Amino acid sequence: MLLIIAIAIGMRNITFGTDSFAYSNTFLQLKDLSLKEALNASIYEPFFIIWQWILGRFFTSPHTFFVINFLFFVCILVFAFTKIVDKRFLVFLIFGYISIFFFSNLITNIIRQGLSLSLIILAVCLYVQKERKDFYFFLSLFCASLFHYSTVPIALLLTFINVKNTKIKTLLFIWFAFSISFLLKIPSIFSPLINNPSLSRYMSDYASSIYDGGTYRNNFLIFSLFWIVLSLIIYKKINFNLKYSLILKFYILTNLYFLTFGFIPFSDRFAIYSWCFIPLLVWYPLSLMKRKQSLIIFLICLISLTIGIITGSFSYLYEHNV
Repeated sequence: MLLIIAIAIGMRNITFGTDSFAYSNTFLQLKDLSLKEALNASIYEPFFIIWQWILGRFFTSPHTFFVINFLFFVCILVFAFTKIVDKRFLVFLIFGYISIFFFSNLITNIIRQGLSLSLIILAVCLYVQKERKDFYFFLSLFCASLFHYSTVPIALLLTFINVKNTKIKTLLFIWFAFSISFLLKIPSIFSPLINNPSLSRYMSDYASSIYDGGTYRNNFLIFSLFWIVLSLIIYKKINFNLKYSLILKFYILTNLYFLTFGFIPFSDRFAIYSWCFIPLLVWYPLSLMKRKQSLIIFLICLISLTIGIITGSFSYLYEHNV
């Protein structure tokens, strides 16, 4: 399946006006420059520039760049998941990510944020595995921040919050307080942070003109709440498993990012920092079963596949091909 996806990414037409179109142009511009010249010429984060520059030493086609970028993204996810589940269960977790509605955007369009998210997931999996923060946890957060600066607030949050010793009830109280502020459309105390260049561009007139979803998306709020409620039910069903509680805490914590900047167009790009944990919240409990329930796994796969088809998660496999 991953090979089919890689081929589809390599064959697709890179649409004018998209992020991927801009990355394609940057790749073509940087491949003939020295690294110093590339770092000075590009507006993107340093690790992404270095990543593009390195691949430009070996390949000339932007399509090849997107294929290798996808494979790199998947490799990070696979490595992360090996830290918390049996290797035989990896295929289900990967399927969970492939079928979720924002996956295609991560691997074909907002690829800087996609790479950054994969490193955030790696950091969380490392933490869940050891139940503490180590050098590699901080290294993953550091690298994630230098692939996409919008990750910096998340990295700081995960660095300074003692997740293990923070109660779920405390996080839920904070989440509901932020939700009330969101529903009442009260500007966040963190709103001055939009002066950060990586965040302020989402407030530009151009961003508002091309984003038709509006601000303060209540459907995003309901969607986020649904997974909190479902995860709390699962948490009780699996006898309050500690590692699962850590994943749930990370989900609630990172969802505060969306609630904080819900007044900005493209707020889904903030929400995705928490939504990226949804497949873990669904599939990790199944990996804990002493006797694997084949019927349950099959049904969840079928539901994921059906939802993926309905939401267009697999559209990149058959649309915009050259």
